[in-house]
Amino acid sequence: MERDHEPGYEEAEDPAEPETSADPTETAEADASGEAKKRNRWAFFRPRAGLAGTRQELQVEARTQTDPMKRTLHWEFSMAVSAVQYVGSESEIRCFLSVSMQPTKPLGRASVKLLTQYSACYKLEKGGKLVLDQPRLFYQRKTFKATPNELSKLELKIGMWKVSRWTFNSFYGLGSKTLEQIMSRESQTSIRVREALTQADRDEKKKHRRPVSDVGVVYGEVVLEELFDVKLFFENWKFFPKAGAKIGGKKEEKQLTFIVPKNIRANPAKNKNCQTASTNWRGEGSALEPFTWKQADVATLRATRRSLQQMYFLAKLYSSKKTVGDKHPLSKFIASAVFNFQSVLDVPFFKGTLKRLTHQLEDFDVGRVEGSVTCIFCPVGQSRPSQLEMYQPRTSSSVGHLNSQEVHLVIRVQKCEGLAVADDDKGSSSPFVRVSWDNMMQTSPPLKDTIRPAFNHTFYFPVRFFNDKVTSRRYLQTAFRHEMKAKGDIQIQVWHYDEASSTSLGVANISLISVLSSNHVVLCTLRGRVQVDKNLEEELEDVQESKDVQWYDQERQVRWYDGYRTPLVGCQIVNHNEALVHCEAFFYPGLPTDFKQLAENVEDNSAEDTFWKTKSSEFLKKNQAFAENYAGPFPDSIGAKPCSIEVSRVSEVRTFPCLGLHQMTLEPMPLMSFLSDVIVSQEYTKPAKLLHWIHCITYRMNAKQERTGLILEDMWKDSQFLLFSRAGSPQDHAILLCSVLRGMSRDAFVVKGTVRVPADFGKSRLVEHTWVMTREDGGWVTFWEPSTRELYHLPQRWVKRKSSQAVVKSDDALALQREDEDDKDFLEAQDRATDEVQDVMIEAGDLHDVPRVGRAPRAKQRAQDAKGRDAVRHQMLEMQQRLPIAPRSYLLSEGDKGLLVSWLPYDSIDVVFNADQLWANHQNHHPACITYNFEDATPVNAAETVEGSWIALLSEEERQQVTINPITANVLMEAPMKPALVQKLQEQLVADSQENLRLLRGRNGKETSFDQRSALLTQLEDFIDIHETLLGLDIDFCPLWSKDRSAWKEEESYLARLLEPRAQEPWNKHGTPFRQPDPSGKYRYYSTIQASEESGWGEVLAKIARFVQSKSFFPTMKGKVFNGFPLHFSSADKELVRDYVMESSEYQDLIQLGDHAIFTVFCRIFPMAGGISSTWLFFGTQLPLEA
Repeated sequence: MERDHEPGYEEAEDPAEPETSADPTETAEADASGEAKKRNRWAFFRPRAGLAGTRQELQVEARTQTDPMKRTLHWEFSMAVSAVQYVGSESEIRCFLSVSMQPTKPLGRASVKLLTQYSACYKLEKGGKLVLDQPRLFYQRKTFKATPNELSKLELKIGMWKVSRWTFNSFYGLGSKTLEQIMSRESQTSIRVREALTQADRDEKKKHRRPVSDVGVVYGEVVLEELFDVKLFFENWKFFPKAGAKIGGKKEEKQLTFIVPKNIRANPAKNKNCQTASTNWRGEGSALEPFTWKQADVATLRATRRSLQQMYFLAKLYSSKKTVGDKHPLSKFIASAVFNFQSVLDVPFFKGTLKRLTHQLEDFDVGRVEGSVTCIFCPVGQSRPSQLEMYQPRTSSSVGHLNSQEVHLVIRVQKCEGLAVADDDKGSSSPFVRVSWDNMMQTSPPLKDTIRPAFNHTFYFPVRFFNDKVTSRRYLQTAFRHEMKAKGDIQIQVWHYDEASSTSLGVANISLISVLSSNHVVLCTLRGRVQVDKNLEEELEDVQESKDVQWYDQERQVRWYDGYRTPLVGCQIVNHNEALVHCEAFFYPGLPTDFKQLAENVEDNSAEDTFWKTKSSEFLKKNQAFAENYAGPFPDSIGAKPCSIEVSRVSEVRTFPCLGLHQMTLEPMPLMSFLSDVIVSQEYTKPAKLLHWIHCITYRMNAKQERTGLILEDMWKDSQFLLFSRAGSPQDHAILLCSVLRGMSRDAFVVKGTVRVPADFGKSRLVEHTWVMTREDGGWVTFWEPSTRELYHLPQRWVKRKSSQAVVKSDDALALQREDEDDKDFLEAQDRATDEVQDVMIEAGDLHDVPRVGRAPRAKQRAQDAKGRDAVRHQMLEMQQRLPIAPRSYLLSEGDKGLLVSWLPYDSIDVVFNADQLWANHQNHHPACITYNFEDATPVNAAETVEGSWIALLSEEERQQVTINPITANVLMEAPMKPALVQKLQEQLVADSQENLRLLRGRNGKETSFDQRSALLTQLEDFIDIHETLLGLDIDFCPLWSKDRSAWKEEESYLARLLEPRAQEPWNKHGTPFRQPDPSGKYRYYSTIQASEESGWGEVLAKIARFVQSKSFFPTMKGKVFNGFPLHFSSADKELVRDYVMESSEYQDLIQLGDHAIFTVFCRIFPMAGGISSTWLFFGTQLPLEA
């Protein structure tokens, strides 16, 4: 984790001015601008002009002016009991339960009441807990109307009735919870049943102050959710066709049509109870990118947040030729893709594969489609978005919300054992489970302080297909198998829970083929395996009652996978125990074909592993030979350092890695497989904002890497690992940043090089480092440095090629060819310069340098072009500059039109790779002195190698034969932290900082007092908001650089003061590629960045202007001066924050202040995508004027 120290400010209050709040006019202006944005955003909700003054419009206006807590909303209620415990005084009882929901007080309108439901009879022993084999479902998706305020008046009542064989049943106990209590807690809950007493007994206990005793506890799941009309906006969808795919003619235009369900009972595969949302027709000849659709029609469906995650939609691609009048009457269907709404509440970005129903594998995959779906939740019958966030924490253990028409993959995780200790203070861990399959992810609740957790949690994944005909007999052996194989394997991840970050405790990968082809055929329901030890009478009773069994309780024979003691691998914490997970998996009610033959034909990966090891050996030998040649003319340079770690031992090295170890299996993988396409929201497409987001992930380096400065094979992680753990090394940040840029269709690469860092005794050492590079239009190359949030732009570093074949040689390539012819002459010249005894080399012009006794004879004539030792040295240097490994001379030119870039922090560039290829740098070692034309690279196995170029790991033939699959093809991302959690973390950091300051000052015998007035904290909130906004802006676009310093306004001078620690001038003297002119719409991406940066700088200047104007209203105590400084952190972990605060010199000065100082501590956390946070702490002091 890296801490940023931002400049503070000083505010002095005029003693004559009283305490007051901020200028109300500024607040009014801000509210007005905010309202204008809202009006633009929700323009589609406006009533039609013809309804002005009508009853419908008045009703809408009346709703918008009503208090949200008093609006009538639609609710959905479900309740199931999983266990009953008896804690009464009798040794044993027989009882049954009654469940009802009714109001405790009159609601003043139509009563809300659900009919009472009864359970079967249970035999309970004293202190015993009866766990039901199948949870008893009492209510399933019952809907009713109520306001949020009325939830406190509605009560769920559970009665316990004692069964008597000889008399009437007696009412034994009653337990209750209001719906407001249910809404505020997790769905998995327990309700205490208290003893039922007569009024006389109740008065007697009250008289003697004796509590009413409990007789039982009912465990189960109670789900209460609001029902919404969810409006779906399909935006920024793109189609990337596969090479050679049959998608119609070049002149045909394309259209995406989305099949969206209307409610939970819809079936998009059969287009039942569904609606369509279509884009416009788009061809390749438009000004936009090929096959790009900005938006589609708006769709509306009715669902709760929970049921929405069980739905899915289809995206269908059509192709057609345009006729007269822009008509497309003869459109033909190409392919379709299925998308689950499971993660739409967390990350509204979708990526999938368009597939065609065919028997041929080469025609099955058509291409990739991706885009975003924005959900707007509107209460049923209301036109404006919901202003309330009332929902329970999500869980996946119940079955009432599942679709009975679908097949489900059921994964049950029973327990784990031998987990590593992640919390050293407690000597334990707080584990939870993440299970992912088919681009869906589900999470279990965390269990506190245990390394042997018993989860007993069941995950249900619906099995969906892009076409309902896939399961027909015709396609069972072809398209159906291709589809199931494309869904991927099951991944079970165990993590240590932390509010700020997470630590991996191990990962288990279960092959889907092993589940489909299991030899264990058992009897199961959707809830789990059925017990087979039944007597004949019970079997007969089950047969008689089979008519009333719910669909999820019907017994089916399925193939059951037993994951008993499955090893967990990939844990980075030292663990002397073997980490294991106990799990089981099966498909219910089963799939229509047998996969035994497919399991026998599983591909053998041993040949692929041998291939990569062989390529790594060839790559190492080629680079070792290059380093030896480099050491000839430049023996002391970085390029001459050894390439092998074994040879160097402890000395500095320059390695050329091409393989990394899989984080789970520890098998060697090409570095290209660590990359994948990660889709983010539009907010993070701005370069500066994207760097800020990546930078806010905590930096946590491996101890071995920190000690040696080397990036070894087992130190590479993919993007999914970093997003889940929210902490990683610099190479992990670079992998994620490159994956995000690839998701934005940028030409992005991961770069591995070296940098010099300070060492002991005032020395420096060379360490390995990674960053990201993109090739921009116009010949620009941009380096993205996540650790410092900086961008470095290098002009004229590459030439764009239309094809890698038949490339015409550039002037630089021709110059290199001429320079290669002079290599032999250069080496001969070098030998002559180092030989001291060959007197035969002395010529007539050198006789004056020969030592003599007495007066030297006067020469009759001295040659004007005499060649002395200086001339030979000059000739040697000229030949040295013409070497292929020498810096490009035209890149070293200075001046206004020069191309020299001397402000890079990097010392060498060694390896560059993307998702398809890896290249080694066989030019000069410095990144500013070379070009980046990877299309001209020479394969490592080529017979002749052209020096002074890039060396490619794979040849064109090998690239066609070898498939590089990403470790995680579909990267999942968590949602930003909820406001309640953000508020909790902020309060914890403030309380911890205050207590730490009070403790440290108390050791010195000093008193500590705090001023935490709301008016003061409001001003500090505006100040921190300015700093956070600045971190998301590009310094090169700052408007201060184009103005004379004398013409700066007050807010501009204040901005320059805030920027002083980061930059006092533009980072890049040659400019930025994001300012390229765009008259033809070719650089739409750059023009969008330029517009957003200009508006962002204008916004921050407006914020500063308002803040500067409020100085006179700053609520400082009378006669005191307010000083302070903010600190920025890339984590909200209070322990990490405390450690970094103690390293601040300004904080140490606070500890030494006298008793007259009054302190203020303020915290602001900005939640970001992926559960990442940008954390700010502000420490302020108020001192007397004379101090």
